[in-house]
Amino acid sequence: MRNLRKNIPSPKALIAFEAAARHQNFTAAAEELLITQAAVTYQIQKLEQGLGTALFTRSHRRIDLTWAGERLLSAVSHGLGHIAEAAYQIRKASEGRTLTVAANGAVSFYWLRERALNFQIENPGVGLRLMTGEQDDIENPGSGIDLAIRHGSGDWPGLEASLLFDEVAVPVCSPDYLARNGPFNQPADLKKARLLQLEPLSPDWITWEAWFSLRSVEYDRPQPPETVTFNSYPILLEAAIAGQGIALGGLNVIATVLKEGRLVQMDDQPHHTGLGYYLVQAVNKPRGEASVGFAKFLVASL
Repeated sequence: MRNLRKNIPSPKALIAFEAAARHQNFTAAAEELLITQAAVTYQIQKLEQGLGTALFTRSHRRIDLTWAGERLLSAVSHGLGHIAEAAYQIRKASEGRTLTVAANGAVSFYWLRERALNFQIENPGVGLRLMTGEQDDIENPGSGIDLAIRHGSGDWPGLEASLLFDEVAVPVCSPDYLARNGPFNQPADLKKARLLQLEPLSPDWITWEAWFSLRSVEYDRPQPPETVTFNSYPILLEAAIAGQGIALGGLNVIATVLKEGRLVQMDDQPHHTGLGYYLVQAVNKPRGEASVGFAKFLVASL
């Protein structure tokens, strides 16, 4: 590393070379860089002299890369791209005034939405963008996601994860459904109810089969056309709120709905799955003021 200055050509020459190679034209490169064609020619000649080999074969209307030129272009493009991306991320973090947060549909709708609005009221200078989806892409530097709330074990390479709350599964239904179809005094009593089915959102997602098994109750999942299966957790919970059946709900995710009385808990022994909901961020991404502030706000709201 001590010999970088000696071994790496002039940055001006490398930038001129990259533009000329990309356009295959010195004039177009000069126009992009806002310099003269003579200046581009000079930088490339200086680069070729320093490397001791030609980088282009020149004809009247175009230029083509030599083998050495192609090898250098690959390295220069890769290196300049990384520098540009790092500069963008650092600049964005230092500005720190716009924050993109990703979460799945249920967490966004039942848990995060109100907290996000309250944070923005207290921090009017910070813009919030909420992205909803069952899978986030925060590991990808180009995703634009600053923070994500992710369900799982908390072990994701390249991510720093802080537990927000444990996953606790419990059967829930509307007070009206319970009054019309109850009581349900034992776990086995739920087999006679209309159980709202959800397609597993991940391999470790708890299902009715798993819940009954934990209660030592045999259960055969009904098959179409005897049942309706949802692939959206919020829609399934809204069906339960509307009195259409019993759903497996995440106790911490729907705490507000339970407190408001729109759903009631039907089991006094909720199941702790061993998983949780974590606030995650990329390890190698700079922390902006807004990102740090929002993370503290969420933890304080628990």
